[in-house]
Amino acid sequence: MIRYLIIAISTMVLLSGCSTAEVVKEENIPAYPIEILKRYNEGAISIVIPLHLHDKQLRILSYNADGLLSRQAFDDITFPVQIWIIDNEPDVQVFLARSPNSACILQWHKEEQQFYDGCLGTTFSRDGKYLDGPLSRNLDELPISVEKKMIWLSNQIIYGQPTKQQSK
Repeated sequence: MIRYLIIAISTMVLLSGCSTAEVVKEENIPAYPIEILKRYNEGAISIVIPLHLHDKQLRILSYNADGLLSRQAFDDITFPVQIWIIDNEPDVQVFLARSPNSACILQWHKEEQQFYDGCLGTTFSRDGKYLDGPLSRNLDELPISVEKKMIWLSNQIIYGQPTKQQSK
């Protein structure tokens, strides 16, 4: 009886290490000096940082051999991560530099003060709100804090909410 109990416990311990779900612990890393953001970058800069994310909503557009568009879902850790840091006085916001709809890299249009998804044509305001385009969802944001003149970034994604237009 004890022998079977030991085998059962050993099997449970071994199988617990074989889980397919990856656990990404919360981390905060220094991302960028706030003084440089305000002084030299006109309040908007895109950088690549070493950050571990468990992105449950990442969808990447791809084309098959016939040229048909498809969206593949991924639930994986991504590293390194491209972000946009935006100075929205008095707050600073950090967005993932990819469209929440197509995973295409967002472009910043300085004149319009808007983000643009070149794949689907969706536009977003400076504060990450959906403006126009085929899928109405706000940008995905990363929480930040400012300590000792440095922007600290958390790896916990705040997914952009669908706008009222999409929920109809």
